[in-house]
Amino acid sequence: MPSPQLSNPSILAGMILLVVLSMAGMYWLQTPAPPPPAPPIVPVASRAPAEAPPLTVVDTSTQILELFNPSDHSLTRQHNESTRTQQIEQVLTLSFVLTRCELISESEYSSTFRALILHAQHIGLASDATSAELRLRQMAESASASYALVYSRTDCDSPQLPELRRQLLSWQAGILTDR
Repeated sequence: MPSPQLSNPSILAGMILLVVLSMAGMYWLQTPAPPPPAPPIVPVASRAPAEAPPLTVVDTSTQILELFNPSDHSLTRQHNESTRTQQIEQVLTLSFVLTRCELISESEYSSTFRALILHAQHIGLASDATSAELRLRQMAESASASYALVYSRTDCDSPQLPELRRQLLSWQAGILTDR
């Protein structure tokens, strides 16, 4: 069987490819340049030391003890806060479903969010409106995850939704008119 003949363009293309590959190999095999020398450390003139504040001894033993052996009061407070947080997240998730199904408007959703801020303050989850809003936005992220995983597939024709809408708007109106 006769050996295949290579044409001049094939040989030229092979040579170019060989040159490009060898240049790439040389580039990858190069050792990196040493880093530039660090600038000299210049001492900063220090001011005269100010008088140190008086040493205060804080007894943290009860705080540490609470970590390893929480009191009934502490456990009850944590449970209550967790329950209240879950309730608020459920209201937020419901409002996401109702908004998607166009059973409440954007302004009704905004009113619900304002009512939840007031509610969070009232039940002691936050001391002021700013911290309550921050806390609610964090809860909304959690509620959004629940909505995306479970409730986004809720059928908008579900017979329970109009009643849930009525309850939500009634609760919202009660919160907003009491304050």
